[in-house]
Amino acid sequence: MGTRKLVYRARQQKRGQTLHSPYDFGPPPVERATRPNRMSPAGIVMFYGSDERETAIAEIDDDGRLGIAVGTFQTTRNATVLDLTKLPRSLGFFEQQSDSSEVDRYALEFLHRFVKSLAAKVAPGEREHIDYVPTQVVTEWFRTAFRHRRKTIDGIRYMSAQRPGGKSLVLFADREDVLLSPRQVKELAKALSVEEWELRSGQDEAWLKLVRKRTERQPKRRPRRTAR
Repeated sequence: MGTRKLVYRARQQKRGQTLHSPYDFGPPPVERATRPNRMSPAGIVMFYGSDERETAIAEIDDDGRLGIAVGTFQTTRNATVLDLTKLPRSLGFFEQQSDSSEVDRYALEFLHRFVKSLAAKVAPGEREHIDYVPTQVVTEWFRTAFRHRRKTIDGIRYMSAQRPGGKSLVLFADREDVLLSPRQVKELAKALSVEEWELRSGQDEAWLKLVRKRTERQPKRRPRRTAR
């Protein structure tokens, strides 16, 4: 991903609620990252979204009573993303590999299995924290240990588990990576009851800018109770 690439993130919206700030659409604070996700355990913040608006909407845990709003972020620097949606085909067990081939067939087979695990649907419930462990461990290795041209990567693109043919995206980004305008710093400092310098302190390296927000679906009205 280069600069000025768009990333979409969908959020549920309650009736009477307005999502408008970069923090409303960006990754949650660490203290609210209490639920395990497909690629991150509780306590580890990542930015889940897509470079496709429809896929971002499909990936949310949708409550039909709530509305849906989508925030569009733009990257402000080059971001290196591992694209697992375009892997070469895996080789058959008995298939011969030419001596000139530079493909590591075992690494390729591992990546195909990883991709399959990412696309597998996991029913919400008590087993989530168990079923997600294998993909969380591999993702953590890519996030912290893997190097591309001696540098860490910024995220992974993978096939959506909820939208056939869709592509999802996880960025290794937290709230400090979200750009804030001076006015947004003032507004959020007041809303969060923190000092403005706390929000400005990490802005030098922030690289995700909210450029658009759109309501895709309004929340449903509560049915009126009739008097008896």
